[in-house]
Amino acid sequence: MVIWAKYYYPAVSHDSWPYLFKYYGNNILFYQFYFILGGWVWINYEPLTKWLLQKRSWFSR
Repeated sequence: MVIWAKYYYPAVSHDSWPYLFKYYGNNILFYQFYFILGGWVWINYEPLTKWLLQKRSWFSR
């Protein structure tokens, strides 16, 4: 995922994308989403870690 975001995504033309996705780096909604998601992960760290370890084969393809 990181390789895709670093090397492929910047080369894609974003001219026809809607405003919210075109300027995602300057949009407060995306920062709020990541902030809330980070808090949720912090609160549910143990169950989330157990679930991710159970589904490890989904992510290692």
